[in-house]
Amino acid sequence: MTTGDPYNLARSILQKLSCSISLLCSLMIISSITSSKINLSKTQQRLLLGISCCDSITSAIWIFTDLFMPPSGNIHTCNAQGFIIQFGNISNVLYMVALQIQYVLTIKYGWNDTKMKKLEGALLGVPPAFGSGTAITALVLDLYNPADWDCWIAPYPGDCTSTFEINKGNSDLEETDCIRGDNTSIYQWAFFFAPLWTAIVFCIGVMAVVVKSVKKVEERTARAALKSNRISRLVIRRPSRRSGDVPHPDARGDEENAADRQTIDVQRQSPSAVRFTLEHTAIRQTTETPPANNPKSDLSAKNNLPRRKKPKLALTSRVKAQSVLYALGFFIVWSFPTMARFIQLIGGTMHPILGVLAGCFIGSQGLWNAIIYFRPKYNKIDKDHWWQKIWV
Repeated sequence: MTTGDPYNLARSILQKLSCSISLLCSLMIISSITSSKINLSKTQQRLLLGISCCDSITSAIWIFTDLFMPPSGNIHTCNAQGFIIQFGNISNVLYMVALQIQYVLTIKYGWNDTKMKKLEGALLGVPPAFGSGTAITALVLDLYNPADWDCWIAPYPGDCTSTFEINKGNSDLEETDCIRGDNTSIYQWAFFFAPLWTAIVFCIGVMAVVVKSVKKVEERTARAALKSNRISRLVIRRPSRRSGDVPHPDARGDEENAADRQTIDVQRQSPSAVRFTLEHTAIRQTTETPPANNPKSDLSAKNNLPRRKKPKLALTSRVKAQSVLYALGFFIVWSFPTMARFIQLIGGTMHPILGVLAGCFIGSQGLWNAIIYFRPKYNKIDKDHWWQKIWV
């Protein structure tokens, strides 16, 4: 830890704090998923398990980052930290992409669990495969060296000139003076920043597609409900008859008058309309409330009423909310590190406060994931058991 610079001190303290909270939250998600066979059988839960595992190892390694970097550590501990961070971070990013793919296939294209199982191998296997491949490659090429606040892909010494810069004619040197980590800027882009920025754009695009798809379903459902409402309120009368054949309405009973108002004009209605109205009338008659002086009959009629199923639209809206929130959490975590890297890319000077925010937010993925993951369970707890909201 650098104590001379207050910004470095603040970044070190805040990063350790955010990583500690993130580690605890990731472990809570892991415990919730692994303790339920139902959760383990779902693709979405397995993807969240992969995200939480990757976040937990990177958070733990960042908490003790001073032990891995010189002067406390050595080249071997630096290689170990760089390997874990490269594997954990890029695997986490790709797992988030896989999670968004699962959401869009479920919401927009209606994939069920059986169909999703066919793609589950790729969704669960590609992130750790790419993370392992890039981490091993960087280790073999001696790319792990002390960076800003950890050991990662960086040149050593930090001000050395890479072979790529020499070949571009930006230096008078004939060969690189880098002891370790030659051409690290290329590997940083190939192994992390290019996949990261592509993932951010992809998740934002998926979020827009999901929101648009659910909005269309809601509009279509609202139109169908309005149309059904109008049909159910339609009063169909029987054709008029000669006054001599029909007694005056006042001379007939109320039940008979009501029956006449519900009679269908067979000559004017199509067979399907007749069938619908007859069925509708039969349902109304069978579900009619019995007299109040017969409680057993009242209870029997109540039990015989058809049970209303949970609306599929409400479930889709909840899934959409989770998808959008995971994408927003992912964007928030990597927004400040992305801005810092973009300023460096265009040759600008990064403000120290931006460095503090980048170091603080980059280790907070587990916190955002836990808030989103436990949110549905939190909302289901009623006010009488408010104390359960403290630990869902």
